[in-house]
Formats: sequence, C-alpha cells, structure tokens
Amino acid sequence: MQRYILFVLLFVSSLGFAQQDLSLHFMHNIAQSNFTNPSSFNRYKVNVSLPSFYSGFYHSAFTPADVVDIQGTTMFVSLDDMVNQLKEEGNILQTNLHFDPIAISFMLPKLQFSLNYGVRVNSHIQYPKGLFSLLWEGNGTNLGETINIAPSFDIMAFHEIGLGVAVEIQENLSVGGRLRYLSGIATTYTDASEVSIHTNPEFYQLTATTNYRQLASGITYDNGNGVDFGGLSALFGSNTGMAIDLGATYRLLDQKLKLQASILDLGAITWDDNLNAWESQGSFTFEGLDLKDVLEEDGEDFENLGDTLQQVFNIEEVSTSSFKTSLGGKYYLSGIFTPVKGLHLGALLYGESYRGSLYPAFALSAKKDLGKIFSAGLVYSMREKAFTNLGANLMLRLGGVQLFALTDNLIPIFNPLNTQNFNFRVGLNVAVGKKEKKVN
Repeated sequence: MQRYILFVLLFVSSLGFAQQDLSLHFMHNIAQSNFTNPSSFNRYKVNVSLPSFYSGFYHSAFTPADVVDIQGTTMFVSLDDMVNQLKEEGNILQTNLHFDPIAISFMLPKLQFSLNYGVRVNSHIQYPKGLFSLLWEGNGTNLGETINIAPSFDIMAFHEIGLGVAVEIQENLSVGGRLRYLSGIATTYTDASEVSIHTNPEFYQLTATTNYRQLASGITYDNGNGVDFGGLSALFGSNTGMAIDLGATYRLLDQKLKLQASILDLGAITWDDNLNAWESQGSFTFEGLDLKDVLEEDGEDFENLGDTLQQVFNIEEVSTSSFKTSLGGKYYLSGIFTPVKGLHLGALLYGESYRGSLYPAFALSAKKDLGKIFSAGLVYSMREKAFTNLGANLMLRLGGVQLFALTDNLIPIFNPLNTQNFNFRVGLNVAVGKKEKKVN
C-alpha cells in the first residue's frame, strides 16, 4: 500500500508551479490585473469581483514521465529513476492556493479605491538529493563522503484585507499603492537547516552533525496521534502583520505604449500564538539506513519510521518566542503596446525573492479584444530553466458580468505526465459604468 501512496505524492509534487501567474498582468480588461500593479485603473467605474480562485504548482527536478512506466492500464513508478533525476544542489517544490471571495473597486475623477478580502496558502519546500539517496540507497554509495540531507519548509496560511488607491498624477502618469492587513492562520518554518552525514568507509557507520530547527504556529504535533491543524479553524487571531504593494504606470506615444513597474508583497507576519518548535543539535553516530524494503512492502516498520528518525537525530520539542515569516517580494517591469485598437502586445520581466535569492521570469503576450464582449490572448514565458511554457487567457462579458480563465502553461492539459509546472486562475466579476477616458 505504501508504494502507491508514495507514488501519488510524487505525482502531485511533480506537477509543480507556484510563483505568481504571469498572464494576469496582461489582462487589463479585468479588475484582478490591479493585483499585479496597484496603479492600474480598471475599465469600468464600479467592479465587484465575486469568488475567484488561483492554484499553482512547481517542481524543479523531474516530471512524472521521468519516473513512471505505463504498461497497458498499469502505471509503475521507479524510485531509482526518481533519485537519479534529483539535483545535487537542491530541489524545489512550491504550491500556492489563493481564494478571493470578494473585492470591490470604484472610481472618482482621477482616483480609484479598492477593497479586497482573500485567503492565501503558500508553500516553499527545498530538499537535497542526498536525503532521498540516503533513504532509498542506504549509505553504501557514499563511503568516506559527507552529504547534506537537510530539507527546509516554509508553509504559511493567512487571511488578508487590502485597501488600495490609484491616483492619476497627470494625463500620462498614475501611481498606486495597496496596504494589506494580514492575519496568520498557521505556519511551519525552518529556521535553521544544517544536517550533514558522513559515512565511515571501514565500519559503514554514519555520523550526523546537525543544527536544525523547525518553528510552527497553529500546528501541533501530538506524539502518537499525528499532526493537529486546530489553528486552521480560526478566522482571525493574534498572529498579525502588514504588507504593502506599490506601482506606477506611464503612457507614451499618444497612449499606445504603457510602461509599468510594481513591487508587491513587502511585508511579514509575526507569529506569537500557539507556538511550537523542534530542534536537533549535536553529533550522533548510528548504523546505516536503507529504507528500500520499508517503502516497497507494507509493514510496521513504515509506521515506526518517524519515531526511528526522531530517536536517531535526537529531535526534541523546545520552547520558542514569537517569530516572523516574510511574504517574499515580487517585482514587475513591463511594457504593453497597442498598435491598433483591440490588439495588445506585451513583454514582462518578473522576479520573486526568497531567502536572499531572486527567481526571474520573462513573458511575451499577444491579446485581442473582439468587441466589448470577448478577449483572448496567448502568453509565452521562460522561468526556472523551463522554456516551453505557452499559456492562454480568456474573458467573456455577458451584460455586466465578466467570466475569465487563464493559465501560464497549456501543455499539461494535453500531456500531464511530461510537465513540471501548471497553474490556473478562474473568476467572476460584475463590472458596470464604462469610463469615458482611458487612464491605464
């Protein structure tokens, strides 16, 4: 049974993509594009955004096709191939879930105000190849070597309430900002991530040197009863924070060229309620680990794996004070050119920061408005050494109601086993009162 559970986890993780969707930035005919630049004015005087949903996954190492073999109606997974596909320098698994029940915006002369409420669940997990190599192949392949096996986890769920304003400074220039109140639901965060393993070439013993610390709020591990996510039921609590988004828009060439720049998610949450921490520090010597039999066969050994690792690495629950987790800044620099009415050609440079590293992306867009009721666009993007991302966006207007859908990568729809990333966003708006003059 465990082999099938493990396969499902691997399959889901390898669909990955988690960074902000790029297609949304080019959809200036829906109010949600303001999320990527708070200086953007909507096309309609009053917008009520009803439930919209975004989901994204990204895995940097392998695709399902790299580790599975389909024979007839049966699918087999090769853990040997999985380990071989992992990157020595580290692997990333990201996921995002964003739910926006409601957002409202309205315009006054040269001003636009907006108010939104949403729930966010963001995760960023990094793990080295050495971890899975040790667990699956044992320590016999690393005699006399020191390998890193420390994973890191940054998973956070929170509510947000945003208040935004955009101002037309002059005919061709607008600026905007959004102040967001954050209310943390739950998090788990790796504060220190150092675990090295050295294998004695003569006796095959392992010596682990650790400095590892995992913090949590709203998540409690109950020995013998698993993990309790009781904090997820709280709508608002004492884990609070603030964030700010800033943006600017400038128009050239008789309003045909629009240049935009924005910085998002500058902020953090301070966690001080229902805190827990676990750490492992020191040097430990133990016999080799080889979990191949455990993963291939059902048995009590699998059930006791967590307890075994806890004993080997002397993981202890310790007290902790309040701590902060950052949202991670996001940066947009774009240009959109409208050579003829209804045709929009765009380019975007994007960056996302995480723990001192910047993850860049680049996108090209072409979108066509077919009258006032329909628009369709294509987006080509390059990110994280992936160069085969072709996305699309659609908007349909029925009276005062807008329906929209978008994705940055269409390929998984047709070939789901041969992709590392996928995302989509869908939603519904009520938009009324066409403004007389374009500001964005």
